[in-house]
Amino acid sequence: MKEKKHGGDIYTYLDKYQKVPLDFSANVNPAGLPKKVKKALCKSVSKFAPYPDTECRELRKKIAEYEQVAEENLVFGCGAADLIFRIVRTLKPRTALLAAPCFSEYAEALKSEQCSIGYFYLQEQNNFILNKDFLSVIAQPLQIIFICSPNNPTGQVVEKSIVYEILEKANSIGCYVVLDECFMDFVKDKELYSCTDLLNKFNNLIILKAFTKNFAMAGLRLGYAMCADQHLIQLLAECGQPWSVSTPAQVAGCAAVDSKEYLSKSLIDNHRERKYLQKELNKLPVIVFESKANFILFKLLVDLNLSLELYKKGILIRNCANFPGLKEGFFRVAVKKHRDNRQLIKGLKEVFEGAEHG
Repeated sequence: MKEKKHGGDIYTYLDKYQKVPLDFSANVNPAGLPKKVKKALCKSVSKFAPYPDTECRELRKKIAEYEQVAEENLVFGCGAADLIFRIVRTLKPRTALLAAPCFSEYAEALKSEQCSIGYFYLQEQNNFILNKDFLSVIAQPLQIIFICSPNNPTGQVVEKSIVYEILEKANSIGCYVVLDECFMDFVKDKELYSCTDLLNKFNNLIILKAFTKNFAMAGLRLGYAMCADQHLIQLLAECGQPWSVSTPAQVAGCAAVDSKEYLSKSLIDNHRERKYLQKELNKLPVIVFESKANFILFKLLVDLNLSLELYKKGILIRNCANFPGLKEGFFRVAVKKHRDNRQLIKGLKEVFEGAEHG
């Protein structure tokens, strides 16, 4: 089985076995599309024929209120990945710094502009937490920094006080900081970690958000970036193709931000099920790393092709060997509904027992 660069490839399995696998490789809200989003999409089908609104006017008003930012501080794109590439294409940095392991699209976007990439490797013995040591590597000629909080694939958040110091030091050398908060809605007490309130203090801060994970809209492709530098926001808008956000995506986004009960319940369910998975995983021959997101990173303590063995059982998990800073034996699993989580644990137990007796 060829390992994929990203999770969520249910289609290869479906093509091969003519059935849908149990997908733990993508960290999408298991609750599925909110009811309000489904209703809004059904009611607005007649609006899908004309070109989409390139200014995302209705969505812009909704998100500005939702995030408590000015409308002029927002730019929308075809998911967060689209905006990552736009940021790099617009700023054309020559030197970049990534805290690894991290989402692979940061490096892919930087490589597309021949940018030199430096890695700050987060330490396993410190549970992959980004601490003040990171400040020591922020120096000229650095031009852009990418940070993810909660981080993918570790699930760790960055303390707001540390983000503040990173922004101060980066600002002093004319360096932008891109803070990816796409998983922040799964964090309890997210107000302690989200840095949206720092936007007006630092023009060099760009925050990324998306509807992919929290509202289970991966197939609709909708994301946005926030920055106090309105000139940069305009450049980012101009850098993308004019119809990058479809009408269905805009309609869905407007309905999603009105689904506060859905998000509140998802947070409670995710917290409960994450604790269940962590408890059960700790009974197996693995090292489980603490997470505040809707996924869990763990490390095998036995020699086993785990993703292949689970694949045979119709269960997909994310092999993290291709994340910079990790190696063979690291895996990430999404937090799903309880019956699915039980099925994962059952499959894992069978694989480990089979390996022990094989």
